[in-house]
Amino acid sequence: MGDRHGWNSWNEYQSAHEGCLRHYATFFVASDTVEFEKTAQTIYADGTLYCLSGIEIAVRKTLETRTDKGRVQVRTAEYSYHVMRRVAGEVTNLFRYDNIHLHAGHRDKHHKHIYREDGTDAIQHVGYDNWPTLAEVIEEAHTWWSENITDP
Repeated sequence: MGDRHGWNSWNEYQSAHEGCLRHYATFFVASDTVEFEKTAQTIYADGTLYCLSGIEIAVRKTLETRTDKGRVQVRTAEYSYHVMRRVAGEVTNLFRYDNIHLHAGHRDKHHKHIYREDGTDAIQHVGYDNWPTLAEVIEEAHTWWSENITDP
């Protein structure tokens, strides 16, 4: 199997992103403000997925670009997927995946913050081979929602 986070055509990346959001829009993601901004060598993704019961997924990504045989290709260089729940002005952080900084004792920057009820977090190394795609983060947020929320 190839590197699931390796180079991919920009068109295929966009198609996968849009397909994922269409799928989750049928039962979990209520609205999407993620926008892509292109520069000469980079594409930035920034925005929020607003889900049921006040769950939000803040998406921040930097995609490297290159041209291969006339086609634009991309791969994620940096990412942060922050999942929280906002209800009546109160924000509860649930979890965040990112590769923005290296934590002591970790082989690489890919890690997960797991937030406790007191607001502190535990850092779990996930590594290059296991860092999630946005679709996997949405699925994890949906699973958390289905296991923890009883309101409609």
